[in-house]
Amino acid sequence: RISLSEDSLTLRGVDYGDQGGFVCRATTPLDSAEAEAWLRVVGRPGPVRDLQLLELGEREIRLSWTPGDDHNSPIERGQPWAPLQLPPHGRFRFRVLATNAYGRGEPSAPSDAITT
Repeated sequence: RISLSEDSLTLRGVDYGDQGGFVCRATTPLDSAEAEAWLRVVGRPGPVRDLQLLELGEREIRLSWTPGDDHNSPIERGQPWAPLQLPPHGRFRFRVLATNAYGRGEPSAPSDAITT
């Protein structure tokens, strides 16, 4: 995963656990030098948690959820609640996902089923 050449350090297959500071030290018999860099891994948001069905009406429902990890990029879509108008005589389950500059995250676990 890590390779070092004369003038570069390469990390392959980085994950969010690899984030952090890296220090490079060069030492010769005469002197030494040091440089520091910060690695920040960004990506699509993590799955939404705690999806709940609130305020169930005959043809309307309000959903509530907790956003997942934003993975170092602000979530652009997905309010923590959303009212939905539903057609009658249907059976529904819901999943919610978040979006940021890197794409859509994985969907939440499905909600309990409801019938209008």
